[in-house]
Amino acid sequence: MIGDKLWSADCRLRKNCPARFPAFRALCAVLATLWLGPAAMALAQQTERPVEGVQDDSLSRIISDYQQQRARLDRERIERLTRLAGSQKGGEAELTYLEIFRFAIAVDRYADAEPAAEQVIRTGGTSREVEFLAQLVNLIGEAERGDYDGSMRNLKAYLAAPATGPTPAPQIQTRTLLTIGEAYFRRLVQGRKFDLAREVCELVASKAENAAVREHFAGYQRRLALVGRPAPAIQGVDADGADVRLKDLEGKVVLIVFWATWCPPCVEKLPALNRALEAHEKDGFAILGVNLDSGLDRDRLVRQFVVEFGVPWPNMLSGKDEHDIASLYAVSELPANVLVGRDGKVVTFDQWDANLMDAVTEAVKRPRAPR
Repeated sequence: MIGDKLWSADCRLRKNCPARFPAFRALCAVLATLWLGPAAMALAQQTERPVEGVQDDSLSRIISDYQQQRARLDRERIERLTRLAGSQKGGEAELTYLEIFRFAIAVDRYADAEPAAEQVIRTGGTSREVEFLAQLVNLIGEAERGDYDGSMRNLKAYLAAPATGPTPAPQIQTRTLLTIGEAYFRRLVQGRKFDLAREVCELVASKAENAAVREHFAGYQRRLALVGRPAPAIQGVDADGADVRLKDLEGKVVLIVFWATWCPPCVEKLPALNRALEAHEKDGFAILGVNLDSGLDRDRLVRQFVVEFGVPWPNMLSGKDEHDIASLYAVSELPANVLVGRDGKVVTFDQWDANLMDAVTEAVKRPRAPR
């Protein structure tokens, strides 16, 4: 979770996040206590609701422009802070490094923070917390460059190494496991290194003292177990009461997208989803939305969202018990997705942006296996 963008942290931690995910809500409480400080939470809460009356083509451009500007500003902020930290000493440098690493982790800019991490690792003399954050940034940077095996070795060595000074309290250990495990797991899934991702889940579960953290990573293992297996059959109705079934898309490559109207990151992902559909619909690619809203006004909110943002794909409403589609796919966070191949088996999950386009492009090239 920490490794994900702060927009997603807002989506997951906001008060109106459905109570249907009790284990995840427990983890949110742990995370809020152990990691997110007031400044980070304040930044997360700056997310705005969609603007009414904006056309989809203009909306896509606005979101794309905003993402580019935000990325540039985030990068410049980290670069300036890194130069500042290099000119400071003692407590001043310590505070600046903490700001660099916490911000980089919150907005998912690990590569930009690597120079600062290398400064800390090279010079030493910092607190255990700063050292930990520097090691984390370095670890994720290795994974982003494709050195998965090397980063896994370093992860195991780091978690096995005794702490310098007093033994860390359970609270520090929980934060360490949660932060490293979340960030690294996501990089492995994006790289479709599922065996290593399972290993990370097992490693975290074996060391976590907090039950909510163990259950959270057990949920990840349940998602990993879907890969290579037939996608669970799902059917339901949309906000107008029309039937929607995954089976009706048989023979196509299908991206099942889990979303909610109260989830700002779900809005942020729409342009990339539209690009993938425009590029490969002719090749037999389709998107099927699964909405996780709840409440008496759910149908109205879903209809308004679909019209407001010009969502062109069908969207079924997840229900309860045997109709709880999120549980069938072990989804406890939003946004989420699952890619199903022409053969009806799960190919991968939680691929976004460029990774999503790559996964879809690869999947549509595969012919349907003979029965």
